[in-house]
Amino acid sequence: YSDSSHIATIKESSSTSALNGDNVKFKIAAKADTTQIAGEYNNVINFQVTGNPKPVLYMQNWNGCSSMSTGDTITLVDNRDDEEYLVGKLADENCWMLDNLRLDLTDFTILNRLTTANTHVDEISLTSLKSGNRSAGNQYATGPFTTWNSSSTSGSFSIAKANADYKDTIATSYGTGSGKIGVYYNYCAASAGSYCYGNGAYYGNPSGDAPYDLCPAGWLMPTGNYSGDFSTLAKAIYDSTGVAPSSTARTDYNTALSLVFSGRLNNGSTSNQNSYGYWWSSTRNDSANMYYLLASADYVDPVGVTNNASGCSLRCITR
Repeated sequence: YSDSSHIATIKESSSTSALNGDNVKFKIAAKADTTQIAGEYNNVINFQVTGNPKPVLYMQNWNGCSSMSTGDTITLVDNRDDEEYLVGKLADENCWMLDNLRLDLTDFTILNRLTTANTHVDEISLTSLKSGNRSAGNQYATGPFTTWNSSSTSGSFSIAKANADYKDTIATSYGTGSGKIGVYYNYCAASAGSYCYGNGAYYGNPSGDAPYDLCPAGWLMPTGNYSGDFSTLAKAIYDSTGVAPSSTARTDYNTALSLVFSGRLNNGSTSNQNSYGYWWSSTRNDSANMYYLLASADYVDPVGVTNNASGCSLRCITR
């Protein structure tokens, strides 16, 4: 055409968040009749990409819990690895992650990206988290945890370990979350190096309960025991006792948190996947054991206790 009034729409990408990797094929043809003077012709074709970028809400910069109504959900992004998490405001008036944390500490690029600005941690604990003979794989492992053994006395409690083999595996789940198992963390990893224990000694920066954790900055690992966050939520859903009076109440709890029966990792292998789920709290029971949430289709215990070396799931909460 000899003017710029003819505009062709090549592709609409309103359903995608990015055009990276998109390939668009089209053909350009010229039409000439017998009256056209012979010669060489040149012209310019202008391409224009327009769009309305989808806003990205990062967990680290988000403070919108107070403006949400109970039952509302929102999708937020962890800026450490760009993983998306569904977040919901529950009956206790707190906002909870409705997905298990999938922060892959076995990926050293992500591990080195952790800072006090993007993670709920201080410099002392961060050093503890990143310490160890990483080149030999002693701190983390990508395969079976032959040394991650709850009955071990080798001091493995004091070394942060995470297993991301099941990061994107789907398990039996409730609610509207992704249903992904996520990453298993021993307690030294879940507490971001702030509560590590082995061979009768503490490592990191323990002060009773775990003061820090792997949650994004602005978020926290839930508290445990009878006055903790898991119990408070149970009381808000059930009654003042916090004990599920019926299978319907247990289902309500599982559905509210979108719990995933992710099982756990112990003694070098997983157990109870698709039957039970286990989630760390920040609350200490004794030097080698922490409170956690244990849930199944028939059983909800917000005051369970397990060994620091166990590999459990992690959720985060903001108030």
